[in-house]
Amino acid sequence: MSAIHWGALKRRRSPIQTRICTQLARSAPAEAPSVLVEIPTSRPAPLSPLAKIDPEVMKRYRVDVCYYETFVLLQAREDYLAKLGKSRPGKGHIPGFAAAGTTSPGNGQAQAPTPPRVPYERSARACTMAVSLVDPSFGDVDTAVAAYAPLAVQLGKDFAAASEYYQKGEYTRDNFALGGELHARLIAGFPKLDKLHEDLGVALASFRTAHFKGPATMEQGEWLARAAIEDAREIVATVTAGKLDPKALSDGIDKLGKSIGVLSAYSAATPRDAWSRILTPPLEAFLRTAAGTTRSATQRAESESFHAVVNGFTRLIEAWQRAASRASIAKNGPPPSGVDGGTP
Repeated sequence: MSAIHWGALKRRRSPIQTRICTQLARSAPAEAPSVLVEIPTSRPAPLSPLAKIDPEVMKRYRVDVCYYETFVLLQAREDYLAKLGKSRPGKGHIPGFAAAGTTSPGNGQAQAPTPPRVPYERSARACTMAVSLVDPSFGDVDTAVAAYAPLAVQLGKDFAAASEYYQKGEYTRDNFALGGELHARLIAGFPKLDKLHEDLGVALASFRTAHFKGPATMEQGEWLARAAIEDAREIVATVTAGKLDPKALSDGIDKLGKSIGVLSAYSAATPRDAWSRILTPPLEAFLRTAAGTTRSATQRAESESFHAVVNGFTRLIEAWQRAASRASIAKNGPPPSGVDGGTP
């Protein structure tokens, strides 16, 4: 039996444990190698408390994520049809997918790492979560998201399946049989996508206007962060438009840069403010992403730029929710024991 160091047990062992430890230590050969037995002396630190988020704030978050994250479905349609046109998938007609992977250069070099696929299904599931939140009522927003969610979920699943199907080259083994089935479902859903997504966007914009809260009802950091978020929202609208307006994008980037400067200065002067501390870094990251937007030959934003801007804004929505939780804790204290927070 190996010799054992029992110092880690001294603070917690019972009399019986002490006697057993002593006997084992005496019975171990002196020349045997030592084995350290580590016994935890304390429990793991509890997770940080999360504030109980107001149901309206949580529902706004879920619906916002649904609307903005599923912009990827609109761009996915453009990517898919770019090489197909009006043709069906078949030999010489392979649909396109954003970040679907790279091929070997064919010159003996190692194959480049495969970039991650667009999370079509995850994006669409955000709409299912939004529909599940019945209270409080959001009026036209509820109607719009309920109509849009089934289509978004189905397209998300079909895009994910098609992306994997073509990336793995399965069409070479079934002669495009599954590709044809997926194509039929996608083509059937495409005509409905623009209107249902736009209806949700219009309903959300009207809801924000009707429930606008001025600076008198917000903390200073929240108000400054909100102004920057709205500037970023305008950039998303510019990038996701049918044609990218370079001047509008440049003006939007300048405007957002100024808003971030004000927020950053406030954060430096008020380091305990959760809004500015949490939102300044992702806002700066979003600004850099927007500044890197490029335009395609069709005058739209390039697919990579489109996805980057949409993903960046979704991260801003998530950061806003974290800031709301932290600000609530700072103002009201942590929730009672056993009460779950509202942030993801």
